[in-house]
Amino acid sequence: SQFCLGVNSGTDALILAMESLGLSPGDEVIIPAISAHATAIAVRRAGLKPIIVDVKTPTFCLDPKAVEEAITAKTKLVIVVHLHGFGADMATLADLCRLRNLHLIEDCAQAHGTRVNGQKVGVFGDLGAFSFYPTKNLGCMGDGGAIVTNSAHLIDQIVAGRNYGLKETTIERPGLNSRLDEWQAAILSILLRDLDEYNDLRRFYAGKYHETLRDYVEWLPPLQAGATYHQFALRVPNRKKFQAMMAEKGITLKSHYDFTLDSLADFSTQHALPVAEKACREFISIPIQPEILDDHFDFISETIVSCLKKQ
Repeated sequence: SQFCLGVNSGTDALILAMESLGLSPGDEVIIPAISAHATAIAVRRAGLKPIIVDVKTPTFCLDPKAVEEAITAKTKLVIVVHLHGFGADMATLADLCRLRNLHLIEDCAQAHGTRVNGQKVGVFGDLGAFSFYPTKNLGCMGDGGAIVTNSAHLIDQIVAGRNYGLKETTIERPGLNSRLDEWQAAILSILLRDLDEYNDLRRFYAGKYHETLRDYVEWLPPLQAGATYHQFALRVPNRKKFQAMMAEKGITLKSHYDFTLDSLADFSTQHALPVAEKACREFISIPIQPEILDDHFDFISETIVSCLKKQ
């Protein structure tokens, strides 16, 4: 992208990106059923209405067919989330948005360096929003985020929006105090140099998991050349039992995510979510971070196999 602007967080990145588009209060924004709370909450904070639709296998990113079925006269924007570091079907989604005259924002909070058809995510839509929370593939020591775009007009809106809405001495629209701290930016500048190598290690361990676990679990995240494996989520029907067994062996596992966004208060949807709901009942993330697996891969993988055999 031509422009990249640091902000306070990935949530602010989404809010400021949406506000730069000049949408009207109550306009509809289509979002996927599986994502962090922040995706839906940011839509509301921008004064817009989230419309939650289903995802598709194998990436569990936004389903273009579900998007098309949900479009109404009030729909103005689609937000695609590159879940767990997998790239969504951007060719289809971008074509659909162009055809229906809709804005497109990419939520890249989990997808630093992820590629789709050889291109890094964040460049397919009007804007891309990134988070640099410490757990991300590219994370700082606190909160941080960034917005990327090729539009000089949009970046001018965001420059003002992140600084109270000020343009010289005039406030055209109230904004935020949302700048990326210089200390965090310095840390990110150093870590950015090693991001591609770091993501390669995550792909390496994803491959090792496939070799080790494929005979014991019904579903593994796909091996995709452009994926960056922010999370590596198995699908285990007896998830709670599996979690408890792993915990007894000293390995604590978490689900990313065990809820669909429509289950949050005030975020109901009229659209069926069968794929997302089944996945959220079964998702369980196992360690994919090289800083853990460099020393503990054999123990973790052998423990997983042992617990899966007892399911």
